[in-house]
Amino acid sequence: MFKNELIEIERVEITTDEAGDQVKESAWREVFAEKKSIGAREFYQAHADGLQPEYKFVVHSTEYDRAIDGPGIKYLGRRYRIIRVYEADFENVELTVEGDIHADA
Repeated sequence: MFKNELIEIERVEITTDEAGDQVKESAWREVFAEKKSIGAREFYQAHADGLQPEYKFVVHSTEYDRAIDGPGIKYLGRRYRIIRVYEADFENVELTVEGDIHADA
């Protein structure tokens, strides 16, 4: 398995501004991933549920933490929303993503 695609994973932090309001801030970090295509069965099942998966990225398990990493990634300048996280094995996590049309890259 070759992790030769560069993606950015979003990490969302909630801070408090001077007025005492909570503000969400995103930070992005680059990681290497293996890009996989979505299988036909998975694609049609997701489509039936109203989702439109485009890619599956496999990253090392130390590169993604469900508890603190945010809902999105960037790939080739386009933002994607993570719709499924699957711990494939001890070392790898699969991130299934769909295009996020409401976000700026």
